Amino acid sequence: MAQWLGRHGLTAGTCAALLRATVPPTVLPPLRAGNAPVIPDGPAIWACLPDALAGQLPMLRAEIARTARQTTVVFDPGGTRHPVALTLVDVPPAGGGQGGPLVVCPTDGTVTDVLALAHEFGHALNHVAAGAQPIQPPMTREVCAFACEALILRGLPTPLSDAAQALRLRHGARYLGAGRRRLLTALTTPGAPYDYGWNYPLAWGLARALIRPAALPLLADLLAARVTLAGVVDALPPDAMPQDG
Repeated sequence: MAQWLGRHGLTAGTCAALLRATVPPTVLPPLRAGNAPVIPDGPAIWACLPDALAGQLPMLRAEIARTARQTTVVFDPGGTRHPVALTLVDVPPAGGGQGGPLVVCPTDGTVTDVLALAHEFGHALNHVAAGAQPIQPPMTREVCAFACEALILRGLPTPLSDAAQALRLRHGARYLGAGRRRLLTALTTPGAPYDYGWNYPLAWGLARALIRPAALPLLADLLAARVTLAGVVDALPPDAMPQDG
């Protein structure tokens, strides 16, 4: 735990205070299978993401376009080869990439594909925008990805956006419910073994704060590694952790 906190420049007290100030989404739109939108295939979804995000984050328009050009995407219908979505960086041609990010994503033809690809585009953008900077710590990367997925959903057409947003809020309720409780316990448990899930509760809450219009320049700085996560926490006002979606 001490090493994880140190990598992010945070203290246990700061983390606990932020967690207690961050509550799960209070309104969860229903997931209606009966009138669900038609879900495009993986390549069609990916093609929509750059414009959707650039419209919400215009100060990184050039970096978003560069991410779209430099990222190699491997779609895996049914998830037979790659059951979990992930983004690798600096993958050479010998490894299946083109020197930039490599996104691998299982697809199943549901709205989950939209959310997963939006999240991975955020990871890819973070890497491209940060350039030659060292790879950021894991919670920082998850803040960037969660914020980008939320902004992308704002820029997608309805009802696709509405369906993906309903799923996103359910994920947030899980991260800020059981996930938050587990992290609060770990913060007071000496020697607790590292769990990557620690990164999600605070990352989701901080991303929710950073997608507010006034905070978008700060988000752009985090994506480009011009500010650390601790710097973001210091820069956010005391009431920045919103209690809605």
